[in-house]
Amino acid sequence: MVKRLVSPERTLYIVHDRDELKLLVQTLELGWQLGGNLRQLCGWEELGSGRINKHLAGNWKLLDDIVWLKPPDNNILVPIVGNISWWQKETPELQGKDLPMSSLKKLVNGTRENVQGWKRWNPTIVQLRAVAHGESLVNRITAIQVGIVPLVRSVCASLCACVWCAHV
Repeated sequence: MVKRLVSPERTLYIVHDRDELKLLVQTLELGWQLGGNLRQLCGWEELGSGRINKHLAGNWKLLDDIVWLKPPDNNILVPIVGNISWWQKETPELQGKDLPMSSLKKLVNGTRENVQGWKRWNPTIVQLRAVAHGESLVNRITAIQVGIVPLVRSVCASLCACVWCAHV
C-alpha cells in the first residue's frame, strides 16, 4: 500500500513497501532508529503492547495527517509538520507574524477555527496527489473554494482513470 511521508523539511516521499522505505532511510542517512519509527508510522511494524498508532516519527508525518493553514494575506497553504516545538521554530511562514502561540496551537490541533485570519484548510485529494516524490510541499498547494470539489469529483468519476477516482 502506498504511503506518502512528509519530512520535517516538508518534502514528500512516496514509498510502496518496506523495501522502498529501507532504501529511502539509507539514501537520506536517517539511521536505524528513525527507520524503525517510520515503519511503525507506515503501519508496517507493530508498536509495543498497549500503545496507540503513531502519527509522528522524528517530526515526520504521513501526508494525510498534515495540518494545512491558510494565511489571511494569500491563498498559498502552509503545511505544518512535526511536533509543536519543531513547527514553532522551523516554519518560516509563521515567523514574525506576532501570532499568540497558545492560540496557534489550538488552531493546529483543531480546537480553534481562526487566529488573526489564519485558518485550517483541507486541500483536495487531486492537489495532494499532484505533488511528486522528492518535491517540497512549500508553496505548492493553493486554497480552492470547496464548492467546486463535487463538480470535479463527478467529472472524474465518469472518467474512472484519474487519480481522484483511484483514491476515493
